[in-house]
Amino acid sequence: MSCPNFDACDLWKHYTHKISDEHYKFLVQSFCATDNYFNCKRFKWKNEKNEEPPFDMLPNGFFIIGISKEYQ
Repeated sequence: MSCPNFDACDLWKHYTHKISDEHYKFLVQSFCATDNYFNCKRFKWKNEKNEEPPFDMLPNGFFIIGISKEYQ
């Protein structure tokens, strides 16, 4: 089973092509494409606050800092 929010997740819409393949695979396999998707901080945020999490918050709860400057 995988996260029901994966296809609509703003994080992947904005950053899929801006992070390394290794990081993408690690995050998706650790949080999104597993029965443990409920450990994803983005999933928790959406369910607890009933709103979309910040688009630059990673599944582990950390934020991407300065990525737009780094990858322009």
